[in-house]
Amino acid sequence: MTAGIPERETQEHLKRLTVLFVEDGRASRELRSAFLSRLVGVLVTAINGAEGLDAWRQHKPDIIITDIQMPVMDGLAMLQEIRSVDRAVPVIILSAFEEPEYLKQSIDLGVSGYVVKPVGVSRFTEALLKCAQGLLLEKKNHLAQVALASNFRFLQKLTDVIPGLLAYWNTELRCSFSNCTYNEWFGKTVEQMRGIHIRDLMGEKLYLISEAHIIAALQGVAHSFERSMIKADGSIGHTTVHYIPDMFEDEVQGFLVMITDVTERKQAEKALQERNAIISRLVVTDELTGLNNRRYFNESFAKAVSAARRHKLPLSLVSIDLDHFKKVNDTFGHSVGDLVLKEFSTLLNMMVRIEDVACRLGGEEFMVLLPNTNAEGAVALAERIRCSFERLPRTATPVVTASFGVAQLQEREDEDALMRRVDDALYQAKKEGRNRVVAACDVALS
Repeated sequence: MTAGIPERETQEHLKRLTVLFVEDGRASRELRSAFLSRLVGVLVTAINGAEGLDAWRQHKPDIIITDIQMPVMDGLAMLQEIRSVDRAVPVIILSAFEEPEYLKQSIDLGVSGYVVKPVGVSRFTEALLKCAQGLLLEKKNHLAQVALASNFRFLQKLTDVIPGLLAYWNTELRCSFSNCTYNEWFGKTVEQMRGIHIRDLMGEKLYLISEAHIIAALQGVAHSFERSMIKADGSIGHTTVHYIPDMFEDEVQGFLVMITDVTERKQAEKALQERNAIISRLVVTDELTGLNNRRYFNESFAKAVSAARRHKLPLSLVSIDLDHFKKVNDTFGHSVGDLVLKEFSTLLNMMVRIEDVACRLGGEEFMVLLPNTNAEGAVALAERIRCSFERLPRTATPVVTASFGVAQLQEREDEDALMRRVDDALYQAKKEGRNRVVAACDVALS
């Protein structure tokens, strides 16, 4: 598992959770229920969205797993009702459809996973464990926050300041008091801390970094900042540091240094950021090939057209279709077909530039967005890709060719018109015998 949480710990946490499983198909429901019962603490099942909504209200599950198309109320309608009350509960969608509209609705409703039927055990388990891991991270983060708040309240009663490491330094920069946490951080005993000079405790390097803060505190200026510090055991700790002057009759008597260890919170925040980054990437990535998907292309296409118009730079599209791909699947099977798609995607990814956008739109259809590239350059690239793919050494797959359509954005041409022209060019390449590159003709725009 990611985020530094062992998979076994995540699995154990999952066994303490309540999971709601909504599926109208009896066979699928019974089969997956038997599987889920071995993984989760409490399993609640429902046969449609309406019954699932009632079960959610009654049991308040930690995770929801639901199909989309069901009688009475479908899964997305049920989820919409739930999201009006609870925006946080993780949801895994099981669906036989990868339609963009379903995906968009699911994303808008904040699903944690979208598993396409037929559901494989590996993918299903991975999605479930990711949800459990997210809940565990949130729990750990909450517990860390609770612990910090508890320390804060305790130290507040003693010092009227925020919790953590606490030391009082007099105007001669010698320690008059320090709590045990402060001592442990720096690896000192109470006796060693008493009367020690702040420079001797920090060391020359850290003292010079902190000197401006020390001078400000001696001048009566309170301030706070964040800092990474080396603990006595050599590990790096993340801290929030507060310098608080001790004033009496407008004179500084000394100052409090209060250091709050926020290492666990920082680690939890980083883990959550990594998890969210992975989910965000999965939303715009084609699962089979690793290329960008149609959603990412649509977003990038609009931005690229806008940038090309604004900076008056050329922009070209290359539309690609693998020739007679249906025959590959029919003759050799879908597993071989998938290998062909992966081979082409790997080649495509190697031959485009960093700034180019290579996407799999679906099936055997691909699109490459080429910023700052005219039609001549796009045709040359398409021809190199075509030849390389045709000559690609193959051991496990048959020889497959590809047809290419190329079009360059014209002045005052909108996105739809450009897409029509590149699609027409691809159609012409197929009509002329496939395994070729055809550039779209420029059209006069009034």
